[in-house]
Amino acid sequence: MSLSKDDLDDIKQLMEATIAANNKVLMEGIDARFDEVDKRFDEVDKRFDDMDVKLDTIMDAVGTDLDKHENQLNNHETRIVRLEKRAA
Repeated sequence: MSLSKDDLDDIKQLMEATIAANNKVLMEGIDARFDEVDKRFDEVDKRFDDMDVKLDTIMDAVGTDLDKHENQLNNHETRIVRLEKRAA
């Protein structure tokens, strides 16, 4: 049995339509999966944003305390130098 050019064109058209339909179904599944992943990343991003706010608050408090202690140390250092000069 020999296939004519028209038969081959029909088979080709049928195969292309079948492949296109399968690709559409696969892409819809992939898109749905990516939507789920995006939702999960949105939740993680929100948690990171919450943590950033908390850490910023902590760092601000620590930074303020460090500034106070640094100023106090500098004052002590200046006083010690002055006392050493007087004693000399």
